[in-house]
Amino acid sequence: MDSRLKPDRQEIVTKTMTRDLTLESNRSPLKGITVSVLLTGLVVAWLVWGDYDQYRGGVRFREETLRVSELRGTIVHLDEVLTDSARMAAITGDPQWEERYRNSEPQLDQAIKELMKRGQSLPGSEAIAETDAANIKLVDLEHRALDLVREGHPGDANLILFSEEYAIQKKIYAAGVTKHFAALDMQLAVSQRWNRNMMILSLAADLTVLAIVAGFWLAVMRNMQRSRAALLSRREELEQRVRQRTAELATANTGLTLEVQERKQVEAALRASEER
Repeated sequence: MDSRLKPDRQEIVTKTMTRDLTLESNRSPLKGITVSVLLTGLVVAWLVWGDYDQYRGGVRFREETLRVSELRGTIVHLDEVLTDSARMAAITGDPQWEERYRNSEPQLDQAIKELMKRGQSLPGSEAIAETDAANIKLVDLEHRALDLVREGHPGDANLILFSEEYAIQKKIYAAGVTKHFAALDMQLAVSQRWNRNMMILSLAADLTVLAIVAGFWLAVMRNMQRSRAALLSRREELEQRVRQRTAELATANTGLTLEVQERKQVEAALRASEER
């Protein structure tokens, strides 16, 4: 009875060992895959954040460049508008020119304030102060000329607007604005080079991180292949042992069956002998 149960026990043991062997072989690759997935997720999040940050930096740089260009055009244009309006008012006596001057003056003042605010951290702050002082003097001369026009003295107004003092202040103002915009252009150029270098460094870092992640995944895959090869080898070994044990059990069962049959024959012969 026990011998007939041994193959069943052996089969159960074989299944149990195979299951344990499979679990043991899969445990290490699963850990590696879990770590690889987490690492890949972190790397992807880092790359996305870096790309988004670079995109925001590029947008800010383009906006800054565009705004500086707009300020340049606005200041140059409005400066000429104020000068031409004041002189035309003095020449023609038409109040529309003064109205045009009054409408354009606050726009120029706002543009100059924004320019000064953007240039506070730039070298050459004395040029900004000189530009602001020259602008104040120009506005004062133009207001005096407009007052003279309203009082009926256009000749005196022309003397002010075409005087040497007015020309000197215009020259100081134009030179200061030009110098300040040159400093802004230089700052933008430096920022552009810095952004380009940061993009190159970021790209190199991204490629390095991706190479590390790819190497980690490659190591995990190789580990899985080795685990599968080891599992197959151990399975083959286990199956061979099972086949060998099964053959031994079959041989033992065969011998036991023959022995039982012989005993039965002997017992039958003894009973027949006793009956006789």
